[in-house]
Amino acid sequence: MKKDYNVLPELDHYACMIDLYGRTNRLEKALAFMRKIPIELDTGIWGAFLNACRVNGNTKLAGEAEERLLKLEGNIGDRYVQLANLYAAEGHWNDVGRIRKRMKGKDVKKTAGCSWLYVDNGVHIFISGDKTHPKTENIYFTLASLTKDLYQISGESTEVVI
Repeated sequence: MKKDYNVLPELDHYACMIDLYGRTNRLEKALAFMRKIPIELDTGIWGAFLNACRVNGNTKLAGEAEERLLKLEGNIGDRYVQLANLYAAEGHWNDVGRIRKRMKGKDVKKTAGCSWLYVDNGVHIFISGDKTHPKTENIYFTLASLTKDLYQISGESTEVVI
């Protein structure tokens, strides 16, 4: 980039390259590219690599990203959740347990999910697990009904737990 465009590559440029390698399932090549980056790798680089591992179901290479990310962001719960979800998607339950244990050991809390809905010019905010909304009972009934309908349409189990 410097020679052709007189632009020094920054970490965001490198993260884009990692993402592109990941989209073509070239994780080993991404890792080799990362090892040649002349500046210290940050969470953006390792996060892009971890996401590429997740998309391609590669838990082996995700282990390196795990160690680096938790060293850089060991107090951020979202990283632990991302890692646990990657291992769970691949059925690596021992790794899921290990990540959750590590999270508890550091007393890291995960960020609750939040949704904002605009209805009739008003904003309704829903936080995962919060049942303080005045229409909680109706909302959960409707959600369970919609979920059941979706399962019936798809031919999957109709057992719904919300």
